[in-house]
Amino acid sequence: MKKMTVKQRKWLLTLHLLFSAVMLGTAVIFLFLSITAAVTEDEGIFRACYSIMHRLSEKTVRVSTIATLVTGIMLSVWTPWGLFKYYWIIVKEILTLLLVILGPVGMYFWTLQAVQYVSEPGMQGIPSPEFTVNNVQLWTGIILQIVSLAGLFIISVFKPWGARRDRARLNFKKMKGSGKEWVAGTKSRGIMKQKEDSALSRSLCGSSTPVMQELQRCRSGSEP
Repeated sequence: MKKMTVKQRKWLLTLHLLFSAVMLGTAVIFLFLSITAAVTEDEGIFRACYSIMHRLSEKTVRVSTIATLVTGIMLSVWTPWGLFKYYWIIVKEILTLLLVILGPVGMYFWTLQAVQYVSEPGMQGIPSPEFTVNNVQLWTGIILQIVSLAGLFIISVFKPWGARRDRARLNFKKMKGSGKEWVAGTKSRGIMKQKEDSALSRSLCGSSTPVMQELQRCRSGSEP
């Protein structure tokens, strides 16, 4: 596949960072709106917080998450980084999938439920078990979003864990080196054994004991 030029890669990286920043900014806004809804005593502000969160989940969260995912895949496929060559990219892909579940799906559902719970009873619906469970899920989703996005930025900067192919190549080199050492050791032992056999043979052939003399005469066919 044809790779991108340096200028094209910079523009695509800029778009990717901008959409990622929008995701992070939206998650922080969700956090502040949730805190405001939890501490306010004004029913209008209380309803407005959940209404704004739902509107953001409908448009901003959905668009920024999809755009971040698409630009991230394009950066991986159209550059030497690849989709599965580096461990840090694989971790980023897993976190991005988590954000897709939490953002366009989770945030939309939880904020929609919250708007429905507070639309008629208002602040009087806070003590209801349904609203409490939904609010806990909303808070959990917001915190996970912020932590995941912060992790994505940190991983993108430091790029830890290295490349998968480098580790595989290193293991192959170790196995190859061990094989060479084994072959060299086998050859060395074979040569040493040949030398020992040759020396023993020369020693026996040159011996002057009566037994060896008798054996030599037998081999030559001479009479005793």
